[in-house]
Amino acid sequence: MTIATLSIAACSAPSTAPSSAEEDPGAVGSAVEPTTLRMLIPHPGDPVPFGLVTFSALEDAQFAGDDPVTVEQLDFSNFGQMAVLVSQGESAEMANGLGISSILPAWSQGAKDFRVIAVDAIKPVYQIVTIPELPDIQELDGQTVGILGPTAAGTDALDVVLGAAGLTGQVQQTQVGTGNAGVAALEAGQIKGLAFAPPQATELEAQGYHVVGDMVDYVDSYITGMTVVNADWAEENRDAVVAYLKRLVEAGEWLANPANEDAVVSHWQTTVSSSGGGKISEETAKAMYDYYVRDGRLAFDGYAPQSALEGNLGVSTWRNILKGSDIPADLTDAFDWSYLNEALAASGKPEVPDYTTLAPTELDLD
Repeated sequence: MTIATLSIAACSAPSTAPSSAEEDPGAVGSAVEPTTLRMLIPHPGDPVPFGLVTFSALEDAQFAGDDPVTVEQLDFSNFGQMAVLVSQGESAEMANGLGISSILPAWSQGAKDFRVIAVDAIKPVYQIVTIPELPDIQELDGQTVGILGPTAAGTDALDVVLGAAGLTGQVQQTQVGTGNAGVAALEAGQIKGLAFAPPQATELEAQGYHVVGDMVDYVDSYITGMTVVNADWAEENRDAVVAYLKRLVEAGEWLANPANEDAVVSHWQTTVSSSGGGKISEETAKAMYDYYVRDGRLAFDGYAPQSALEGNLGVSTWRNILKGSDIPADLTDAFDWSYLNEALAASGKPEVPDYTTLAPTELDLD
């Protein structure tokens, strides 16, 4: 596990967000004790696409105000172990980037001392990209495509898009790395297609590859990426957790505000890595803005409606990874929105509702 200690410093994003602790002495942050929060996160300092709101909350000084909460980012990409480690509370108090497929096994096996307190995206973010020689998804019939893992969000997207094209069971899948490793596998001819999210998908399309499907065309509500925290630690350090979530809410508000479009695009040009090395171009950043912000794929307030969770469960059920009877009756207890509601209230925003009885969405790909 590589440790990257976060030192929050000003970046290129302009200070258009409110510094509430200075303007309102009673705001969250003014009464928070100095606290260090250890967060497991893939690739510290280099945002995964669906985690753009979380990235801004962690890296942009304008959203921290004067609250004394320090987030120590720990480089850790084994999503299957994140929930268990946070539940144990020994190596980290928090983790970001997990999917439903990561928390469900941990919860079902009794590792229940964690709570989901925020999500990254509320719509699917993955598209299916094919090599230049295969411009139509039907041409994947009999070919080999790459996946990160059988329960990854990108594999959900791949199976849904292939299913809608009538190609279920007709395309071979092989496990490859994500990001640059996936690009390398495509370029080497080891695979003919892969699920990518912008900026990788955008950059590949500009190079002659083809985007032949988008999961959002078939599933419009779906959680990608969650933040979990150790339940006992969170309750003992509630003010610190709420202070962090207030940063998240303010970062999301800044990203979602149309008046900040140029600033957001400029910001991403200096912070988001290109698959070819360096940072992304202005054209790619603008395409990302359209994809994530205009299309409303990100969870700008950190909340996902119950329909999004039911979308994930519906896809897993349709893929036969999960049976309805396998969904724990107390799964809703894993989601605690009380921390986020305090942060929303401190930011002058309405509260969000708790989850009730879950009913997986039924997929109809006809």
